[in-house]
Amino acid sequence: MVCLLALMGTQSVMNPAVFVGPVEAGELFDKGFSDAAHTRDDSGAVDRFRRGIGDVRTNMLGSKETVSFVWVFPPRLLAYNWGYLCRRKYEPDDVVNRVKERLRGGVFGPTEQLHVEGHLRILPSRGGMYGALSRRANPKDLEDVRVVMSVGDRIYQPQKAPGGLLGEGGTGTNTFSTPASSSTRTEGSFAGPRGYGNFEIKETTFFTINHEENFKWYAGDFDVVFDVFNPDGSCRITTADKKLEIIVVYGSNERHAVYDLDDFLRP
Repeated sequence: MVCLLALMGTQSVMNPAVFVGPVEAGELFDKGFSDAAHTRDDSGAVDRFRRGIGDVRTNMLGSKETVSFVWVFPPRLLAYNWGYLCRRKYEPDDVVNRVKERLRGGVFGPTEQLHVEGHLRILPSRGGMYGALSRRANPKDLEDVRVVMSVGDRIYQPQKAPGGLLGEGGTGTNTFSTPASSSTRTEGSFAGPRGYGNFEIKETTFFTINHEENFKWYAGDFDVVFDVFNPDGSCRITTADKKLEIIVVYGSNERHAVYDLDDFLRP
């Protein structure tokens, strides 16, 4: 735990996005506790900090479909989520009071850590003609996953790299259609008052042929923690910083999830 005097000396440059005082943290806890009484889940708050990483394909409406995601949990969201989960799980009073006491004591924030979670799903590429598969999913992409945090021009490592993530897999079917056509030709002759001759009629019909390809997919989850303070006590995320970026490297892919730090100021 960074000592209180050190924190008092760094708050002047610490970005408020990674700081929540005990009073505000308690208010956020109470709001989460109240919201849990009339909402099914806390996805409305949590999903604001979700970012899709990696476009897989374009659907029929022209939108990109994304199946890999990153979530960042800033301190205000954690305070809210603690309250939400306490009510949602019907935690006993002693647990609720212990969490509130922790918040009132200022142990929760300024937080020393930033929690990041992610879900990676490896699907084949549909880069072939007319949407056919051009590359099969490779489970080796999940063998050595790296996640780093970029703030300004600075790169920070997590406390522990995710490493191998392969946790589940399954099969699916890719459907696509290719254009085709068929032609018919009719020949004949005619005779009439003005003479006779031959004729030829060509007709072309256009249609599509539907195809199906079976494929395998793979997926894995990670949970990493980044220190907010450097070993010398200086803050890694200062008032001069406006954005934070989580970079995920797996296989030949490098994906970026970008956050405006101002968004961390509300749960």
